[in-house]
Amino acid sequence: MGRHVVIVMVLVGLCLGNGARAAEGGGRYQPGALSAMALWVPDEEHFAVRLWFHHYEGTMADGTMAENAVPMSGGLASGVGTDEREWAVGLLWRPWWALAGDWTYAAALKLPYVTSEVTARSSANLRDANHAAESGLGDLELIPLMVSRSTAEYWRQQFRLSLIVPTGSYEPGRLANPGDNYWTLRPVFSLSYQEPALGQAFSLHAGIDIHSQNRATDYLSGIQASVESTLSQYVILLGGFTGIGISGYWTQQLTADSGDGARSGSFQGRSLGLGPVLSYRRFQAGGTLSGELKWLTTLDAQRQFDGEMLSFNLSFSY
Repeated sequence: MGRHVVIVMVLVGLCLGNGARAAEGGGRYQPGALSAMALWVPDEEHFAVRLWFHHYEGTMADGTMAENAVPMSGGLASGVGTDEREWAVGLLWRPWWALAGDWTYAAALKLPYVTSEVTARSSANLRDANHAAESGLGDLELIPLMVSRSTAEYWRQQFRLSLIVPTGSYEPGRLANPGDNYWTLRPVFSLSYQEPALGQAFSLHAGIDIHSQNRATDYLSGIQASVESTLSQYVILLGGFTGIGISGYWTQQLTADSGDGARSGSFQGRSLGLGPVLSYRRFQAGGTLSGELKWLTTLDAQRQFDGEMLSFNLSFSY
């Protein structure tokens, strides 16, 4: 167990070191996204379907255009507020065969539909001066590689590689956009602990987002790192295993934003949040039913949205 604690400390140290988080439009990372995808993988060969709902509402630190200008779709805005809802469906395939070294393989995809409403106290070079609301398909997430294995009693590790494809609706100069108009490569490492006799569960997820350039705005968002962790206690309730716990996240940027469209410079910032989580898992003939309800609130934010996130997901594997 000591070796796994060392791994946890190293991962947290790498992602919580000196740095900042920034990205065009305030960033792509969704609090809770790393853990939600990692914990979806079935323990045995299955086909799984998952439904997501994600709601985030927050504001960027107010101030003058010069002090807190947020790069938005080729323009700038200050006093920005966002209200975003995402509905998504995900499909996962976990085949029966195993890889060398007792690794198991899975692949998945996630297709979102996004409603985005954005307000701004002031703006420049944007078609929508103070308010915009847009709905449409979001950016598709493809996960061609998800490998996992047990490393010790109750411990499991997982590595996955996601590719976020710019399939979402996007127009330069528009204050609100369901899509981001750039590609993102997201490698994620996860470490989990589950002790069934005591009902204790712990998970840690560390990921890095590597973006391509938004060619419509000549903006390259910097590489950003994110860490999420959850600690839960499970009891037998409602015909299955019901858990209550606490979840938190930290995200920050490792490199500066660049390109001719980066008019706010490196746009450095960070974000830290915490909140409760409820989970449920029920094993039944033909498959497994699981769900999670999570609420996170921002504890600290610098040049990042300060607000609250509510998410719910429901999955069935068979």
